[in-house]
Amino acid sequence: MIDDNIQVNSSGNVVKDLTVDFGSFHYYVMAGGLINASHSIKIKPQAMVKMVQGAQTQLDINVNALIKERLWIGAAYRTGADVSGLLGIYITPQMLLGYAYDFSLTKIQDYSNGSHELSLSYVFGFGGKKIVSPRYF
Repeated sequence: MIDDNIQVNSSGNVVKDLTVDFGSFHYYVMAGGLINASHSIKIKPQAMVKMVQGAQTQLDINVNALIKERLWIGAAYRTGADVSGLLGIYITPQMLLGYAYDFSLTKIQDYSNGSHELSLSYVFGFGGKKIVSPRYF
């Protein structure tokens, strides 16, 4: 059996239709920035719109504060889904330990008190003779 988008033309050559269905793609639109609130505090707001076929469009809004280039504190909200609190501390200049608490705003909250997440990030190649830019995103 020949696939619907594969045809044989009059010369006997197999021709495949390469039409792309853009409606079946996932679309993400993101924006963010870094605001120097003071010498020791940087504010990092972010937003993302997620559009997926067959699902409700979602908006994620996050705001984090970096204090003295050492401590991250933040919050996040996803429309119709959950809220989160975030905390991170640089153990060394290249290692970040993070914690997040996520609380659902959906019916799952009847069965769950939220989730706890731990993360550990490490920047390889830190220092040396090359330029290392801060990784705020």
